[in-house]
Amino acid sequence: MNIFTEHLEISVGIGILMIIVVGGFLTEAGGAFLQWGCDGPKRLFGFKATPPAPSISELEIDGYLARQTGLTVDQIQQLRETLERTQADLIAMRARYPDWAAEIDKAVQGFNEARPKDTDLALSHIAELIAHRRDAQTRELRLAEAVAKHTRAVLVYPYDYAQSAPLLCDAAELAGDRPWYWIDCGCARATLGDLDTAMAAFKTARDIAKAGRQMREHTIALGEIADLQHQQGHLNQAEKLYRTTLTFFRNEAHRLGTPEAQRDLSVSRNRIGDLERALGDHASAEAAFQECLEIHRALAARRDTPDARRDLSVSLNKVGDLAMNQRDHTAAEAA
Repeated sequence: MNIFTEHLEISVGIGILMIIVVGGFLTEAGGAFLQWGCDGPKRLFGFKATPPAPSISELEIDGYLARQTGLTVDQIQQLRETLERTQADLIAMRARYPDWAAEIDKAVQGFNEARPKDTDLALSHIAELIAHRRDAQTRELRLAEAVAKHTRAVLVYPYDYAQSAPLLCDAAELAGDRPWYWIDCGCARATLGDLDTAMAAFKTARDIAKAGRQMREHTIALGEIADLQHQQGHLNQAEKLYRTTLTFFRNEAHRLGTPEAQRDLSVSRNRIGDLERALGDHASAEAAFQECLEIHRALAARRDTPDARRDLSVSLNKVGDLAMNQRDHTAAEAA
C-alpha cells in the first residue's frame, strides 16, 4: 500500500463518518422541523392541540337500557341510534370549537359514568360560552346551541320526556333543517300524548327530508305519521303510508343487504302486521310477523348481539301471541 492509497482510504473513512454524523443530525432536525410544521403554528398563534375525544360507552348504553323497564325493542334501538347521532354531533362541535373540548368531554364522561349532573353542568357551561359570544345569533352558533340542547335531552333526560321534549323541540327550531331533530321532538311529544304537536313535527321532518333528498329520514317520518294515524283510528290512511314505507325499505334491503337495512324492513313489516291484526286480517298479520321472524333469525345468526337476540325474542312472541289469539277465537266460535 503506497502513501497515496493510505491517504485515500483515510479520506474515504472520514467522509463516511461525516455522512453518518451529519445525516443523523439532519434526520433529527428534519423530524423536529416536521413536528414544528405540525405543532409550531398552533404554538405560535396560541392554538391548543386537542386530545382525542372520549366516546359514548357502548357498555353504558347497555347499562342504561338494562336499568329501565317498559321499553320496547324499537324504543331501545331508537335510543341507540339517537346516541350514535349525538356522538357524531359532539365530535363535529369539538372539532369546530376546540376551546370547548374539555366541557364536551366532561359531558360524555358524565354519561359514561352514570353521573347525569356532571353532564348537565358541562352542557350548561357550553350554553354560557355560546351566549357570551358576540356572534351568538349567527347560523353557526344557533346550530351549536341546538346541538347542546339536543345533547342535554338525550344524555341527561333519556327517559324523562317532560324534561326532554321542550329541549328537543327547541333544538329542532334552532337547527331548522335537521329532520332527525324534528323526528326526536315528535316522538317525545307523542309519548306525552301531545299528538297534534307531534304530528306537526313529523310533517316538518318529512318536508325537510324530502327537500334535502334524505330518503331514509323522509320514509321514517312517514312511518311516524302513520303510527299517529293508526293510534287515532285513521286506519286506511295509516295503511297507505305503511305500504309506502314498506316499498322503500324492501328496496333498500335488497340494494344494500346490510343488517341495518334488514332491520328497517322488519320494523316496517311489523307495523303492517300490527295494523292488519287490528283490522282482523289474521292471515295477513301472520304472514307479516313470519317475515319479520325470518329476518331476525337471519340477523341473529349473522351477528350474535344483545340487540339481535332481543329482536328475535320479540318476533317469536308476536307469532306466538297471534297463534294463541287465533286459537282462542276459534274456541270462542265453537262455543
